Amino acid sequence: MKKTIRRILNIAISCALLLVVMVPMVSAAVQASDFFAFTDVVAIPTGSSNITVEAEINAKYIMQEVGVKSITIYEQQPGGNYLSVKSYTSDNTPSLITQNSAFSYSSLVYKGISGRNYYVSYVLYAKDSSGSEKLYGSTGVVTAK
Repeated sequence: MKKTIRRILNIAISCALLLVVMVPMVSAAVQASDFFAFTDVVAIPTGSSNITVEAEINAKYIMQEVGVKSITIYEQQPGGNYLSVKSYTSDNTPSLITQNSAFSYSSLVYKGISGRNYYVSYVLYAKDSSGSEKLYGSTGVVTAK
């Protein structure tokens, strides 16, 4: 009986220690960015072989610049590999970056080939007087219709 009580007590103490260690890790993951509060970038097949890319960025506060630094569209080739077919940057598409705002929304349309698979890689950007931050990511694969 004493052995069973000790085992239960040891398990309870181990669980409590594990919980104490895990709580700070979860908290750190939630606050991963000093600049971005919310980001969402999607690729949507919108018919007529078009792929629409939409990017919504919410900064934590008003930024000097916030938005999309670059978008690259990748197309699946007949052999299965993906090749870059189009790139947009804030230099050649100024509407991707918003000035003096905490919010940015961008939408662009790429004319693809019906039946081909596409995905988008992107770099999001925010800048204020204390510095800047870039977030890198990619969308899921979509098929042009």
